[in-house]
Amino acid sequence: MSRDIDGSPRPSGVSRRRLLAGIGGIGAVGLASGLGTGAYLADRETFSNNTFGAGTVELLVNDEPTSGTFAVDVSGIRRGDSGWKEFEIGAQTNPVRVWLATECVASNGLARELEVDVHVDETSVTGGYKPLRTVRDDLFNGERIDDGCLAPEDTILVEVYWRLPANAMDVSGQTADLTFQLYAEQCRHTTEADAEAMNPFAGRVCDENRCVPCAEENDDDVKVGGLRLKYLGDEILDPLVVRATGGGGGGNGRGNGNNPPTVIFNDTVGPSEEFVLDGADSGTNTPGWIGPNIYLDSGGGASRNKRTETNIHTSCSEPLGPGDVYGDFEVVAVTTTDDELVCESGTGGDTPDDEPEPEPECAVCEDEKASLATLDIEYIGSDDATISVVSTKGNTSGELFVGTVSQGDVFTLDRKDVIRGGNNGNGNGNGNGGNGRPTNKLGPEVEISVDGEARPVVIHVSCSQPLAVGDVYGDFEIDAGTTTDGESLCGSEAN
Repeated sequence: MSRDIDGSPRPSGVSRRRLLAGIGGIGAVGLASGLGTGAYLADRETFSNNTFGAGTVELLVNDEPTSGTFAVDVSGIRRGDSGWKEFEIGAQTNPVRVWLATECVASNGLARELEVDVHVDETSVTGGYKPLRTVRDDLFNGERIDDGCLAPEDTILVEVYWRLPANAMDVSGQTADLTFQLYAEQCRHTTEADAEAMNPFAGRVCDENRCVPCAEENDDDVKVGGLRLKYLGDEILDPLVVRATGGGGGGNGRGNGNNPPTVIFNDTVGPSEEFVLDGADSGTNTPGWIGPNIYLDSGGGASRNKRTETNIHTSCSEPLGPGDVYGDFEVVAVTTTDDELVCESGTGGDTPDDEPEPEPECAVCEDEKASLATLDIEYIGSDDATISVVSTKGNTSGELFVGTVSQGDVFTLDRKDVIRGGNNGNGNGNGNGGNGRPTNKLGPEVEISVDGEARPVVIHVSCSQPLAVGDVYGDFEIDAGTTTDGESLCGSEAN
């Protein structure tokens, strides 16, 4: 037998400070769910009776000593659901000091999306609802929860609240675990002045890979799978439209790819509101990848408008991370297609005005060195106009665009709408397709008719004549383009 501080015997190998129990986890076991997220949450506590010193340290949960596991299950949690569980902690025989701590939680999507608030005696020790992963970090090094020693006649109320926000990312099938541990020590063996040094959880480190950088040195390995953004503006956006471009999905905005931009978000957003962009909605050639560029249009128009949109480059060829600010939008969190958390970039977001943006690789359209697959054209006229665009010359035809546009609107011409083998057109682009077939490129010319005027605007698009971003034809400016090789069209300074 060993001797305690007062000379009384205690069992050998039993520390005066003993980890007694875990208030078990809010765990989540994914269930297949066609809509939203299916998950399983479990709370379980384990408390053991332990004898040391001259007395017994015995904790109660809801008035019952326990050496096993107490579980509460909430099955089938979905986005928008919430729940809570309370644990009344008591002591028997001797007053004790009590510390509460968490265990490591995997940094997956559920750990970031599930929000938890922990209360001790009706006061939050987490500062309100926070992501499960953040709660783990806040309490990992222990929190003293008794008020100057827990007497046998008193109790401590621990309440754990959880919720999965309605706008959370889809985390079906993911698991996470938050385990609370209790540590108790008899008050009579240590003075209150020395109590802080008795915290056994202080200085612990959760050894896990916390984040990966989204930067040029690993842009081939890291693919952005989702973003959580916060709107910093003062006025309600009704709606905010977000388009993804490139990556073989929606792609002829200013990224690479040959398909029209894909709308991945279209909803009302208020000041300080957070919202989620999910790469699964982009339809890129890499499953779950959001693509190389997204454009947030605060004007909410049916077509892209350069005057009201904000670009965020998401290919990791430029740094991206939490805390970066782009226009009226702050990046709150970034995840990869492998469900890893992305680190802070350290750049702050938008490239400062005194630092020129790096020039991307591009293709020169002249001397038939390239063939165009898509062409983005911005309307710069002052009045709204109804326009139609057709392919002419070279035995081609086909209606490439019809619609009403406002100043700043951008519309797209796509090679898949060009028909080769029809009539050449009658000067107004009114050729017929006959038994024609789609072509693999734009050209040779397109004619843009404005409000039915007899003299259309003609643009030569075969690259036998120079064509570049920034060129102006009447009320129309070349905004962007891609070649049949997937390269972006250069600006006029490169020609």
